[in-house]
Amino acid sequence: MAKLVELFHRTHRERLAHIETHGILPPSDLGKAMPRVELLEARRKTDEFLDSLAPPDIRERRGNGIFLFPENAPGTLFGPDNRVGIKVKVDPAHCRVFDMLTYDNVLKELRRGGQENAEPHAWFYWHFSVPLADFIKHFERGRGKGWERKSGAPDGLPERIWWPEVITMKAISPKHVDVKTPLE
Repeated sequence: MAKLVELFHRTHRERLAHIETHGILPPSDLGKAMPRVELLEARRKTDEFLDSLAPPDIRERRGNGIFLFPENAPGTLFGPDNRVGIKVKVDPAHCRVFDMLTYDNVLKELRRGGQENAEPHAWFYWHFSVPLADFIKHFERGRGKGWERKSGAPDGLPERIWWPEVITMKAISPKHVDVKTPLE
């Protein structure tokens, strides 16, 4: 079995009991067990747009992903929220790191009505994403904001990931989720 790594997942407090029993499931696996919280329309459109432009060699997709973070950071792109952070353990082989700052740029361009202007940001979103194992090995918390590529890391990696978001398509077992100590 691969060595699991600890990340954080943001969720609504009222979902903790469900997660304790069932773990964290991708949206397509939720079925009738838990109704999916409706995404903001702008975010849903952004996710669909990005997924439509995804390179075939990258299997992670926003529309059916579980979103995780290397740190517990309250709030979202849309400001403070009523969610809590919970610690989870995942296999890095099933995860990919994306830059939420680039996601935000795609969202802004789409809200302005310009798919053509959003496409370059979407290209960066996909092509400057990295497998979680590479992120762990080749990035460190930067001196300012974000995560910087370490000295000696491969040239094909981005210089910086401003706001890392990890996506996995695999369900996270209840035994790998700590709902007993949620973090604000």
